[in-house]
Amino acid sequence: MLSPRDKSKLFRKFVSDPLSFSEKDLALYVQNARLDPRVAEAVTEHIRDFWWKYRAETLNKKLLRQPWPQAIKPMINQIIEFCDGDEITAKEFKAWSRGVIRGFGNSPPQLYFVPHVWPRSKSFDREFVDSLPSFSRCGYFAKDLLFNKGKARSIKGPPLNQAPALDIEIKLKLQLIKDIQGYLAHFSTSQIMSKTGIDRTTLSKIRLGRLNQLSLKRLARFSEVLAKAYEDG
Repeated sequence: MLSPRDKSKLFRKFVSDPLSFSEKDLALYVQNARLDPRVAEAVTEHIRDFWWKYRAETLNKKLLRQPWPQAIKPMINQIIEFCDGDEITAKEFKAWSRGVIRGFGNSPPQLYFVPHVWPRSKSFDREFVDSLPSFSRCGYFAKDLLFNKGKARSIKGPPLNQAPALDIEIKLKLQLIKDIQGYLAHFSTSQIMSKTGIDRTTLSKIRLGRLNQLSLKRLARFSEVLAKAYEDG
């Protein structure tokens, strides 16, 4: 469970550096969402805005290692049900979602938010009676939307599908990382390091797609060197 200080840091990071989270990070915070409605809101809104950053297959594997992988299902249900957006983005989000929750099944019937007080109060009874379908379809019970002040807003697509005002540097970084990750599959870690001069820390950041920690100039150089090495065999 996150301490008050850790929660404060997390909320700030969701706002100031949202692209720095890995699939492992997100899987962990999905678990913490069941312990605090404010964390649940922050995580749901992060998924709504930045789902395209995460590889569905990787996130699926990371969630399956957690005790409550199904905790992400009500978040996804509510984004699909209550968030508007263009048709293409909506379809892409649904396809991504299917990959994320593949093999999860439903939770045994229980409150979505883990109760910290017992015996059960009337408010707990209302969670069952007034539970939203987005929860009950997954085996959970809760009555509130997982958005700040109940405002669902719109699903955001990847940068290339967004407004032209979006930072073009992010678009270029995303494309370069995609290219680099394609080349990485053809070389061992030691070969990559010797051919490009990439250290292990930087290589890890590239594999995790941590855009804010990688310069455009370095990514372009790595992509060029790996492309040449691939062509040379």
